[in-house]
Amino acid sequence: MIPRNILVVKKIIAAKPLDGFHLWLRFSDGIEGAADLSDLAGCGVFSAWNTPGVFAGVTVTEFGAVAWGNEIDLCPDTLYLRVTGKTPDDLFPSLSHPERVASIQPRIGAAAPTLGTCPSSPTL
Repeated sequence: MIPRNILVVKKIIAAKPLDGFHLWLRFSDGIEGAADLSDLAGCGVFSAWNTPGVFAGVTVTEFGAVAWGNEIDLCPDTLYLRVTGKTPDDLFPSLSHPERVASIQPRIGAAAPTLGTCPSSPTL
């Protein structure tokens, strides 16, 4: 069993598109604010956002992520970091302790592959 404090998932419970590829979000812990996603617009699958009305079609999934149709979805943890300015270590403090991670690694599998990014765009 994975210790409960190792993975603290913040779910998105409300989302509203704003101008300039910004997204207002409310999370399950009450935190709310805007995430600037303009660095993604026009890159790979995110080029769909340049089509009028697509970005405005954002929905919240049953898993607490945001999605645009069946093609694009964004992890709530990544967006939480953008809204709050926190780091992954702030959100997942147990992951900064290698002895704890080593004890659960065989049960949670190998690390996820790194996805490609647009030139000069931060990795999500």
